[in-house]
Amino acid sequence: MLLSKYFEDIEVGEVEVSRRRTITEADINQFANLTWDIHPLHTDEGYAQSTIFKGRIAHGYLILSYAGALAIPTSPGPLLANYGVDRLRFVRPCRIGDSIFVEQKVVEKEDKQNGMGVVTLELKVKNQAEQDLVLLVQKVLVASKDL
Repeated sequence: MLLSKYFEDIEVGEVEVSRRRTITEADINQFANLTWDIHPLHTDEGYAQSTIFKGRIAHGYLILSYAGALAIPTSPGPLLANYGVDRLRFVRPCRIGDSIFVEQKVVEKEDKQNGMGVVTLELKVKNQAEQDLVLLVQKVLVASKDL
């Protein structure tokens, strides 16, 4: 996995595609309850049908959260922390039943000394039809071998 590598071993231009996850009605309902974001676009099919989306859609931040889980290793390793997000855009809705995955590309590396560096990634969260749902630039702090 791309972010299981040490800073020195990550190459600008590298691309990785994550595993997939299908978004369920339960995911949306649980996220609404957890965050208190109970906007009817996410929770009320009748209301959502009357909007430009013609049905319920997932919260953008739910999809962003799952993208992090799909793209980031779950076991300890050289990845130290999320350093920030730039240019976040929710460009297409995600619907119940969509299977999402993340395509990430290394676009920059910046050595921060002290045994670590910042890796800049272009992330595209896509659905099963390979349509872009969420676009962002993410920066992560990655350990060097000598940390």
